[in-house]
Amino acid sequence: FPVTIQPQNQVVTQLDSGYVRVSWWEGVSTRTDKDHHHDSIIHAWLLTLPGIKKIGQETFEFDLKLYTLEIISQMIYEKFFSGKEEVYEVFDPRPYQTKFSQKIPTAWNQKKYLEFLLFAKCRAGKSVMVLKHIVDSNYKLSVVCSRQKSPEGSWYNDSKRFFPTIKYISVKDPSWEVQLAYWMDRDVNIVLWGTVQSIIKRLDKISNVDFLAFDEAHIGGTADQFVQVRNTLNTRTCYISGTAHKLCWMFPEEGQKFV
Repeated sequence: FPVTIQPQNQVVTQLDSGYVRVSWWEGVSTRTDKDHHHDSIIHAWLLTLPGIKKIGQETFEFDLKLYTLEIISQMIYEKFFSGKEEVYEVFDPRPYQTKFSQKIPTAWNQKKYLEFLLFAKCRAGKSVMVLKHIVDSNYKLSVVCSRQKSPEGSWYNDSKRFFPTIKYISVKDPSWEVQLAYWMDRDVNIVLWGTVQSIIKRLDKISNVDFLAFDEAHIGGTADQFVQVRNTLNTRTCYISGTAHKLCWMFPEEGQKFV
C-alpha cells in the first residue's frame, strides 16, 4: 500500500479504494527555517529506511514484511513529534469498576487462583474494566478472544479512547506478526484480539502471554477449543460474561470472582 504525506497537517494515509486517515499531527513543525515545506523533511527521512521507495511526488510504497502503516506512523512520531502528547479521554471508573480493579490482582498475587470470573451486567463497561487491569498490571502481551466476532468493537474502541499505552492488534490483520514483533520491543501493553477459532490456528506463533481474557464466556467457555487455548497459553485467565450463571460452579470461592 502506498503512503502519502499531506503538507498541511502531516497526514499519513492509506491509498486504496478511498481516503483513510491513519495519523496526523497539528500545531507542530519539522523546520526551524522559514520554509513552509515541512513534509519534505519527512519525505527525505523515509527514503533512508530500507524497504521504502518513492513512487510519486508525495507517495511512497513499503515492504509489508517490514512495516505497517501504524508502525510507520509510530516511527514518524518518535523521530519528529515525540514531544507532542497524544490526546486521550481520562477513564473515570465507577465505584464497582474500581472494586473490580482492586480485587482481580489480589487473586493473582496470592497465587491461589489462575482463573477469575467477571460476571457483570450488559453495558457495565466490562471491556474497559479489563483493559484498565491490563494497564495497571503492566502486562506486556494480553490475548483477548471470544467465540464470536461481535465483542471486538468495544475492545478496540475503548483501547483507542482511554489507554495510550495499549497497542491493539487483530490476528485477522495480515501483518499481525510484523506488528507484534515491532511492539514487543517497545514500552507498551499489547492487546492481541481474535476469535477462539482464529487464535487456535496461530497458537504456535503466540508465546509469553501474561493475561488471557475470554469475552462472552457463557458461549463456549467450557468448550474444547477454548480449553485448548487456555491450556496452551497457560497464564492468568479472566472469564467475562453478563450471563455467567452456567459458569459460576467453576468459581466456588469468593476470591476468584467479581459479581
